[in-house]
Amino acid sequence: LTDKRQREITSSSSFYLSLS
Repeated sequence: LTDKRQREITSSSSFYLSLS
């Protein structure tokens, strides 16, 4: 995975975790 893609995944994970 590229750094950009990794950041995308990390951001998405944080976003969904904050919703729960």
